[in-house]
Amino acid sequence: MSWPNDADGDVFRSLQADGFDFSAPALIDFNVEVKDPETWGDAVDAAVDAFPDAGIGEEETHFVVQVSAPLTYDFVVATQKKLTDVTAAHGGKCNSWSVS
Repeated sequence: MSWPNDADGDVFRSLQADGFDFSAPALIDFNVEVKDPETWGDAVDAAVDAFPDAGIGEEETHFVVQVSAPLTYDFVVATQKKLTDVTAAHGGKCNSWSVS
């Protein structure tokens, strides 16, 4: 498999080197940072509206949107963009992810 030469592609190459099974669905954690604590709840609500079946976890500096799906580069990039788009009005941005 090959992926673009960017940060997301680097993660995929690292997972491949570690023997990750790309054929099975994975729990993917998308991290959404929110700059303004006052808009945190609105950003979480926007993410829940966009991904109603996702799990939501709150961390100290961000919240996590956990989605179960096959791990593909296109899915990761599209989901990060969608989360950024729906939370941007509330100061949110998704620019990192991991697998559980």
